[in-house]
Amino acid sequence: MRLVFRRSEAGRFKRLKERWRRPGGIHNKMRENKKGIKPKIGWKKPEVEEIPTISNLSELKELNNKEIIISSKVGMKKRLKLEKLCAEKKIKILNTKKLVKKKKSVKKKVEKETVSEKKPETKETHVQKEVKTKSIKENMDKKEEKTEVKKEEIKQVAEESNKEINPSNIATSISTENKTEAKK
Repeated sequence: MRLVFRRSEAGRFKRLKERWRRPGGIHNKMRENKKGIKPKIGWKKPEVEEIPTISNLSELKELNNKEIIISSKVGMKKRLKLEKLCAEKKIKILNTKKLVKKKKSVKKKVEKETVSEKKPETKETHVQKEVKTKSIKENMDKKEEKTEVKKEEIKQVAEESNKEINPSNIATSISTENKTEAKK
């Protein structure tokens, strides 16, 4: 955090600007070093190396710095590519944008483009597809067999129940019972 040296009493009067002026009053507390801070030797800003701003991939490849700033004029697709390259080289980006939703949607688009560029279909993928279709066909055949077995069981149960409920069977059973009673 940078120190701010304000003119004494700048907050009290509108006509006094905040820029530094040395206090000169007889009873001024700032002049007597009792309140506030005054600029002294040693308060100088430390010299800092300039951090490079990058606007394309070629600039990033040439750099050897540990920290960079990505130019604000760079679009989201290039920014994602730069961030990926920085992650590989272990370079810190000081102005990362926090556009999570937008980044996710753009990442998906970029990944689709890179996948279509990098992975044309090979023989292995055709073989994998054939294996998948075979397994799907086998599963379908098993399901058909199960349904056929169930249908046959249902037909058998229905035939047995029809025999028991059939009125001609009932009538014959009643007549035989009557005959046996009559004989007794």
